[in-house]
Amino acid sequence: MRRDAQVAASVTLRCSFRSNDGSAAFVTAAVKELDQDAEVTVDIDARRVTIETTASDEALREAVREAGYTPA
Repeated sequence: MRRDAQVAASVTLRCSFRSNDGSAAFVTAAVKELDQDAEVTVDIDARRVTIETTASDEALREAVREAGYTPA
């Protein structure tokens, strides 16, 4: 459980991942640049990223796009 002054939100994005190419690490790194305390869970098979963060939904989507993935 996060213990900071800002309220964390859970965001789930669906992405087009390429299997076994390091996608989880790239997406996690992109999110961590926005919020180093974010909790990121990547499910490659389900093409789903679940993020607990204080960053905005749009900022997350942009970070994932910049990492080379298309959030839906």
